[in-house]
Amino acid sequence: VEFFETDAPPPREFWESPLERKARRHKEKLEKHKEELKKLAAEYDPHKDANAVGDPFKTLFVARVSYDTTEKKLKREFEVF
Repeated sequence: VEFFETDAPPPREFWESPLERKARRHKEKLEKHKEELKKLAAEYDPHKDANAVGDPFKTLFVARVSYDTTEKKLKREFEVF
C-alpha cells in the first residue's frame, strides 16, 4: 500500500472527438448564418429597391431560359399574366 500515490489525480484534459468537432463547427456556422440572415432581413426594404419594377411581392422567377432571350421577349411572353 505504501507504493501507491496519495495525491489526487491531475485534472482531466478536455478532448474533442472528430464527430464532436464537426457538430460544433456545423452549429457555429449555422448560428453565424442565421445572424447574417436576420441582419439582411432587417435591412431589406423592397419598396426602396431601385432594381425592382412593380410590386416586389408579385415577383416571378423564370428558370431554364436561353441566354439569347432578351428582356423584351420575356415581357411579351409574360405580359398576359
